[in-house]
Amino acid sequence: MAINILNAFQDEAPVLDFFMHGLLAGTVGALVAPGSTGKSFFALQLAIDAAGGDLLGIFDKKRDLDQLQPVLYIALEDPEPILITRLHDIGRHLSKEAWVTVAGRLKLESLLGQRIDLLNDEWIGWLIESAKSTKARLIIIDTLNRAHSGDENSNRDMSLLLSGLEAVAKHSKAAVLFLHHVAKHADSSVQGAARGASAIIDNARFAGFVKRMSEEEAEMLSEFPDRVSIAESARSPKSVGGVMGADRSLFVRYGTSKINYDLMPDDRWYKRHEGGVLLPVHLMDAKKSDGKKANGGGRRDEL
Repeated sequence: MAINILNAFQDEAPVLDFFMHGLLAGTVGALVAPGSTGKSFFALQLAIDAAGGDLLGIFDKKRDLDQLQPVLYIALEDPEPILITRLHDIGRHLSKEAWVTVAGRLKLESLLGQRIDLLNDEWIGWLIESAKSTKARLIIIDTLNRAHSGDENSNRDMSLLLSGLEAVAKHSKAAVLFLHHVAKHADSSVQGAARGASAIIDNARFAGFVKRMSEEEAEMLSEFPDRVSIAESARSPKSVGGVMGADRSLFVRYGTSKINYDLMPDDRWYKRHEGGVLLPVHLMDAKKSDGKKANGGGRRDEL
């Protein structure tokens, strides 16, 4: 249906329906990272938080029950025992009330070993119906390379794949977020880091990343002790030295490399805890004593 130009000029603009910052409902986004970085764990925690948890700090803490968002998570890499173990570990950080709330809004399905092909219209139709039946506001596909029969390096195949995901997003009205690997030795925080054809990220409207702490960052950044608040550290600033040695492997950074419909938010740092659970952590510049956080530097890229 053609857009009524005159009405668009004179009527109030529609309120954009964002699932979360930068990821618009009815569109397709990517979450990219090297293997074994923790993107699947991050994505599962994101799904749990959307459905009623509050560990990553990405959603508004004061959400009412009707603001919680049903999620459909299609796990194509991990078997059920691994997913159950992860749920158990994450659940230890949630209240029993949150368990019930999340259980009513999150559908997590392991399809490991099934030959899903989202280049096939029948599979696209299946995903649309699955999303509608759960009233999903978010569909997570973990991972993209296991969800199609095409050539990952072919722009034609990947354009067709992304257009199929766009059809899912349009007809279900959900945001679709697929997990994807980065190219070998690439920096996942760079927009062109995703493995395969450029159409994968070019056609997505949102691209987030999860990245391990680098050696340079470990030398520059220090962790606030849990008992010291940001305000207290600002009043009595101390440098506790950089994050060094094996501790560096515990820290990961989440950020965005592409957002089409909003401003770029600051990056967020997380620290792995028992079982691999990611919890927010405040980091400061180890070489300065101004008590300022180092959670992204306040990036505000152009649209």
